[in-house]
Amino acid sequence: MPSNKKKLAATAVMVSGMILFAGGMAGCSKTQTSEGLLSEAKAYHQKGDKKAAVIQLKNALQKNPDDAEVRYFLGTIYNETGDALSAEKEIRKAIALGYSPAKTAPELGKALLAMGQPQKVLDEVKQAPGAKLDPQIEALRGNAYLFLNKPGEAKSSFELALKESPDMPEALIGMSKLAFVARDADGAMRYVDQATAKNPTNAEAWMYKGDLLRAQNKIEPALAAYAQTIQLKPESPAAYISRANVEISTGKFDAAKADIDAAKKLAPNGLIVLYTQALLDFTQGKHKAALDSLQQVLKAAPEHMPSVLLAGATQYALGSNQQAELHVKKYLSQNPGNIYATKLMASVLLKSGETKRASDMLQPVVKNSPQDIQVLTLMGEAHMRAREFPKATEYFEKASTLSPKAGPIRTALGMSQLAQGDSARGIAELEMATNLDPKSTQAGITLAMTHLRLKEFDKALAALKTLEKEQPDNPIVHGLKGAAFAGKKNLPEARANFEKALKLQPTYFPAAASLAQLDLQDKNPDAAKKRFEKILEADKKNVQAMSALAGMALGQKRTDEATSWLERAANENPT
Repeated sequence: MPSNKKKLAATAVMVSGMILFAGGMAGCSKTQTSEGLLSEAKAYHQKGDKKAAVIQLKNALQKNPDDAEVRYFLGTIYNETGDALSAEKEIRKAIALGYSPAKTAPELGKALLAMGQPQKVLDEVKQAPGAKLDPQIEALRGNAYLFLNKPGEAKSSFELALKESPDMPEALIGMSKLAFVARDADGAMRYVDQATAKNPTNAEAWMYKGDLLRAQNKIEPALAAYAQTIQLKPESPAAYISRANVEISTGKFDAAKADIDAAKKLAPNGLIVLYTQALLDFTQGKHKAALDSLQQVLKAAPEHMPSVLLAGATQYALGSNQQAELHVKKYLSQNPGNIYATKLMASVLLKSGETKRASDMLQPVVKNSPQDIQVLTLMGEAHMRAREFPKATEYFEKASTLSPKAGPIRTALGMSQLAQGDSARGIAELEMATNLDPKSTQAGITLAMTHLRLKEFDKALAALKTLEKEQPDNPIVHGLKGAAFAGKKNLPEARANFEKALKLQPTYFPAAASLAQLDLQDKNPDAAKKRFEKILEADKKNVQAMSALAGMALGQKRTDEATSWLERAANENPT
């Protein structure tokens, strides 16, 4: 017992000591000043621990919300981590509290540029009257001019910056961008090589070098430059995002996801991180997820044009044509003549049935880019929809010559030739399309339907055999096989394929209608009627089934029953 009492006493002393120690720590925290917390934040920042720095700065603001220096420093860290929205908020508060304009102006400019607001940079970030020229501000203004496609003004700003600071990496990068836009690839690389040679530890210079190499399709050197960026600045989300963009474009989706996840840990609310996640999702066909990320970006930065354009493409993929048109129209208002956006807008218009507007929009692009296969294909589709089949064929043939192994183009060419009544050439093109892309549903089905229309039932079955290997569970394939066997008077096989189509899709009306026709030929109207009633069990609003039942009732002179079915169809489908 004495031994136990000693242990209990020792434990009590230890616990009370810990309590006193913890109390002392709490008391220490409570008595820390805003200045002390700022000093700790700077120490954490110097060690590269930006999260800890942010925590201490927020603690400092709890003690003194009007500490301008804390607001400024917090804004600079947000800029470094890619959280431009929070950076702008804190820098503006520092400005309102009277913090040095010479320090706040460059940081505000960085945040505004990151949010895609170049005009605000030009309006708000200027050289102070009478003060010595700040090369940082001139470099930011140069980038804003670049953003607004004003190369002359951009060059003047970059040259002013370099006059004051000849090796300034931001200005050298700006000059490199101007050279690249002017199609001087060698000049662009000379400027960026100067930037990295004179500033070997500057991560931004290495990152831009990666961007430039990527633009020249030099993928491996680009990835090496991004790796160097990450080595120099492992806490930079932008470096991971730049590498992720390359990985997305080359189909390395797992690697891209890993880099995006690394960026998210550093900047959970970073707009560029959300945008790149959306780009990865869009590229992988996850359109709803992509739209969710883009809506977060556009809520915070509605003028971020890359997100506006990607939102247009995403809405188009989701079938929301009106929203897609609004986004792409907004993008084109800022970037008139952008080829990708123009092609996307033409696609949206075609999908909305506005053939003439689509064709008019594409005309100047065809003139300036006569070798662009997508533009030629879209023009072909526009003429096809306008039933101008010879003109459609002309464009599809040009596209097919430029890309002879593109199955979709062969399919479109075949369909345009069929529309002109040239069955032989149309079938030849469709056969070529199915050989190039056996998984092409449109080419295979159009080919089979063409053979069926020409009563070439064996050829139809041959075309469907190829398609069935790729898509064994496609009800359309089995429905067409049933039609081919029916044409050959092989009714058992016809029935078997129609039944299989219905098993795969119980509401597939063409198969049910074909089976009902066979039932009527066998003088079994009750069985025919049940075919359509089964469709209604699965889809009570099915207009085709109700119309067929009305037609059967009329054929049997049961007018009241026919009227009842038609009334039900109208009530279930008032539009």
